[in-house]
Amino acid sequence: MRARTRPPEPPPGSRPQSELASIHARLQRALRQRRTLRRLLLASRSAATPTAQQEFWLEFVRAHRQYRSELQQLAAFCHPRPGGAPEVVSGALPGKKTL
Repeated sequence: MRARTRPPEPPPGSRPQSELASIHARLQRALRQRRTLRRLLLASRSAATPTAQQEFWLEFVRAHRQYRSELQQLAAFCHPRPGGAPEVVSGALPGKKTL
């Protein structure tokens, strides 16, 4: 197992880029987890007991909420409010389906 090392501090002007890269990495990780859990949930329809199906559903809902949270952080980063305060966007993105 590789030891995690802390990346070097970015130059002062590149902080927004490193912040965006961090948000993007978390979003991609949340998306991969959500997709995996969705596949498990769909496969469990015919192969799992009702109790197991409920557990898969609850785990998928948790992963979906995490994904939505990461999307909101990305939206807030990309569209800050006037005055510098980030805007937290709720609801689905235009043109995107939920669940």
